[in-house]
Amino acid sequence: PYDSLPEEEWKALGYQTHLELTGELNDGVYCCGVYEVQRSSPSSVSGRVLIASPVRQSPAILQGFLRSLADLETSECEKHYLFVDNNDHPSASDLLHDFCNGCGKKAQIWHLPVFAPYECSEHSHYWKEELICRLSAIKDAMLEFAEAEDYDYLLFADSDLVLPSQLLTHLQAQQ
Repeated sequence: PYDSLPEEEWKALGYQTHLELTGELNDGVYCCGVYEVQRSSPSSVSGRVLIASPVRQSPAILQGFLRSLADLETSECEKHYLFVDNNDHPSASDLLHDFCNGCGKKAQIWHLPVFAPYECSEHSHYWKEELICRLSAIKDAMLEFAEAEDYDYLLFADSDLVLPSQLLTHLQAQQ
């Protein structure tokens, strides 16, 4: 509520205030605060970013994805990787292991057995409710891991993407 924190205190904390007066009594928020983050240059950004990806992919597509991860540029930010290996193709799992071995302790793989058939074509993915729930649980676990390990940033990346090499530096510059 508007009277609970004077506008001067909001501003001292770096917020801008927006006062909204309505004709209704006790209808909710009367004062909103919008925090203005000071933009810093990308070179002053540091920390650790966790790039997380559940992987169930064909080897050819996975190879392009992993190459794009290796090529990601950062501005004084340390890249770490977390993959969930849920592959149908043993050679895709081998590619994932080779990538992680090249990263040393900055990459890890969680192994999950294949749960249910996953149907996809060149143009469509066919999602069943149990697969959606499983993927949601995997991403929740990755999020909890990032929080528990005190990462500064988390980037979920689907394994069928080729990420532009400047993606992380651009995101870091935008904070």
